[in-house]
Amino acid sequence: MRSVLTPLQMFKHLVFAGLVEIMRIFSDVEAAPPSVVRANLEVANKKAAPVWNDENIPFVERVERCREILDPIIEMNRVDRGEGLFLGIPASVLYKLDKAFRIFYGTPQTLLLIGQTHEEAYEVQDKYARTVARLLEEEDERFQSRAITSLRKAYGRNSMPLLTVGSAAGLWKICQLPFYRRVISLVRHALPKAPATLLTLG
Repeated sequence: MRSVLTPLQMFKHLVFAGLVEIMRIFSDVEAAPPSVVRANLEVANKKAAPVWNDENIPFVERVERCREILDPIIEMNRVDRGEGLFLGIPASVLYKLDKAFRIFYGTPQTLLLIGQTHEEAYEVQDKYARTVARLLEEEDERFQSRAITSLRKAYGRNSMPLLTVGSAAGLWKICQLPFYRRVISLVRHALPKAPATLLTLG
């Protein structure tokens, strides 16, 4: 019988993944110009959208094909483990990042969009990510550029916000929902090479 992850196990995984993402974004490693990343991501998403939305293609194949289209863009801002110096989240944007999370994910309905991969979830994620990128533009273009590749819509990738105090509290809430526990267990067993995520089939 397949075991279902406990809420605490899921929460620990998501917090760890979020911390890794923060360390990548707020690194002193050079990044591609934000305008270049933005333009390339728009083109790649246009190519990936019809693949992702074609339900005649098996789910696992859609994930793989979208990954092939979008990975070259994501890799533009790759930060390898142990590379560079972690600079930390600028204190001047901490409150603003939490406020952005509350604006876009501050209701029970929008909170449930976290981790999903349908169009509504992607659109909310993209608006949220654009706001975060604008906030980080004032601090460092490298942060802004990596926020674009890490947070903005990318078909086939689950929609996750930046880890902040507010988003951590939100993740804890959704980790306790039976729906997410079932889906995460299913996806974890269907995609053994991928870590457990909040990726849904919806």
